Amino acid sequence: MKILIIKFRNIGDVLLTGPLASSLKLEDPENEIHVLVKAGTEAMIDGHPHVDMVHVYPRRRPEESRWQFFRREWRWTGDLRQRQFDMVINTTEGDRGTIVGYLAGGRRRLGLVKRRGDKLWRRLLLTTARLPLPGYRHTVLRNLDLLEHPAATPYRNVHLAFNGETLDNVQVLLHAAGWTDDRPLIQVHPTSRWFFKCWNDADMARVIDHLQTVHGYQAVITSGPDDKERDRVAGIIAQCNSMPLNLSGQLTLKQMAALTSLCDFYFGVDTAPMHMAAALNIPVIALFGPSGAFDWGPWPNGWTGNGTPYPQPNGIQYSHPHIVIQTDWECVPCGQDGCRGSKRSACLEKLSCTEVVRIVDEHIKQLKGETITVAHHTKPAAAPLVERRQKERFDSRSRCILNKGIRYYLGHFPITDGKKQILDLVRPLIMPANDKVSVQTKYGFELIVTLRNPEQERLYFYQDHDERYEVNNIRNIIKPGDVCWDIGANIGFYTCLFSILTGAPGKVVAFEPVRATLRFLSANVAINRLHNVVVISKALGDRRETREIFYRTPDTAEGTASFRTSIGSYSEQVEIDTVDHLYNGLNLPDFIKIDVEGYQTEVLNGARRFLKHHQPLVMLEVRERDQDATEGLEAYLRELGYMLFGFRKHSLYECKTLKDVRRRNVLLVKPGTPYFERIAGLLSGN
Repeated sequence: MKILIIKFRNIGDVLLTGPLASSLKLEDPENEIHVLVKAGTEAMIDGHPHVDMVHVYPRRRPEESRWQFFRREWRWTGDLRQRQFDMVINTTEGDRGTIVGYLAGGRRRLGLVKRRGDKLWRRLLLTTARLPLPGYRHTVLRNLDLLEHPAATPYRNVHLAFNGETLDNVQVLLHAAGWTDDRPLIQVHPTSRWFFKCWNDADMARVIDHLQTVHGYQAVITSGPDDKERDRVAGIIAQCNSMPLNLSGQLTLKQMAALTSLCDFYFGVDTAPMHMAAALNIPVIALFGPSGAFDWGPWPNGWTGNGTPYPQPNGIQYSHPHIVIQTDWECVPCGQDGCRGSKRSACLEKLSCTEVVRIVDEHIKQLKGETITVAHHTKPAAAPLVERRQKERFDSRSRCILNKGIRYYLGHFPITDGKKQILDLVRPLIMPANDKVSVQTKYGFELIVTLRNPEQERLYFYQDHDERYEVNNIRNIIKPGDVCWDIGANIGFYTCLFSILTGAPGKVVAFEPVRATLRFLSANVAINRLHNVVVISKALGDRRETREIFYRTPDTAEGTASFRTSIGSYSEQVEIDTVDHLYNGLNLPDFIKIDVEGYQTEVLNGARRFLKHHQPLVMLEVRERDQDATEGLEAYLRELGYMLFGFRKHSLYECKTLKDVRRRNVLLVKPGTPYFERIAGLLSGN
């Protein structure tokens, strides 16, 4: 089915339309999704993984007469009609979207109407008219209310895409403005094109100073390109005692997104960059005035509730990992352009700076692994925020030299028990002062790791994965141009390895559901400029559902998060999908890695149809020691026609049963396929 979604609104509105496109695409991967937007907003949807084409409505040129523009507009509409849409969905209540939707010629035309007594001609141009549902509903959910089959499970995550070149350009701008990599960034966006959404300049300057002098952040101030906004930023900086970086008016929307991805959090007013930060899973501290947070608050990806993440009409509200700060006056939110049309909002101008600083301090405690208490709700600590290279810091030069010498020895000579004993002896002397560091691996890519995770600490010291036998063989199996799926990607070691092995013509799809771990994964994809990698924030299983996943610590990207048992005191709700549901909408894999902490049987059950008709190589982690479960898995694999192979240092050996597997992973290969020919040269006797 060919579907056109129309959104004739502003930048943030277009961005929040993405989940509607995703839901339509994922409900039936054969759907062809087109989105029509106003000029200047297309960057918010361009590059979206579930949008096939973006159309931009023509804008009148300065030299054009009304008649000339009308003729060009009419021809453009005719070209749009030639695409023969099966369905058109107008997501706004304006007249233009309704008219264009009718002229586009969709056989079914869905749209919003304001009330039952709305203009009759508008209803006549629609085949299905929808009234907004009553009560507080976030804009993301109001868009999803337009689904033709609302009972279907919608996809709720907001996506925002930018490429590695854009990120590189932003880093150049930052360094030119005076940023040094050792200072963590925060984004401060103090303006909107509607000044009645802005806080007072003096208090904004006080908070910037507090963030830079007390907490050691480097604030970078952004704004739109309008001269009024840039002048206001200049006035704020003039009142600062510290020196924030000023990139106001210098960034495109894609560059704004890339900058935001480098920041630990966003602090600013209710405007489009706030929604962009939330779409990138960057924590937001947002100042709200006359707008309602219940429908325009920063959307928390992964939220599965009903109505809105911000159920109160006003006040301080928290929806992990975002905070909305708003006065609790009875007149708030009024939805007006300032008090009595004055273009100034008293609810913002009189917002207490002391209260804002307190909330900012609580948020920073959260980033450091403490507990945050906001508006009488206690939440688990958020993930550490890492989106850039992390250099080691040492208490002395001698410790730094000793660290480099020991790591060179560990990384360039065979691993022995003596090495491990040496490391245990000197570890207290050579550990960096910071717990998040970057490590250059032997395979040509870099990883940000946290030294509070034992597996990642090992990776830091040895510059190699503990599954080196698997890695040795994989490097001889995967070919340029292959498509690899990394199910349970963790921080991205295999994702990065697959990306390098498959090269520019290849593709890597990485699945990781846990938010904290996802941040590390996304950062590692970004710093290595892996343009052939797609990251999907989902788990895979045997059914489509939302389920609680458990883990021990909230900020170490641990690889033991589990659905099966409550292994720790922390948990979160994650979205689960199946391979059989997803594979038609993604590149078909040649190689699949599955590392899902005892959930592998469920993943394979959810891939039954795919594995029956396709024959990819599969590397499966086998930790299951329960005899019944092992026998059931073996029977399933035999039914699909797979043979089992174990890993030696530079070769493979056949396993009759899973009990013959000596390491934690087994390679599954179907005989008679081209993939079997790849491994033939690696086979050895048992």
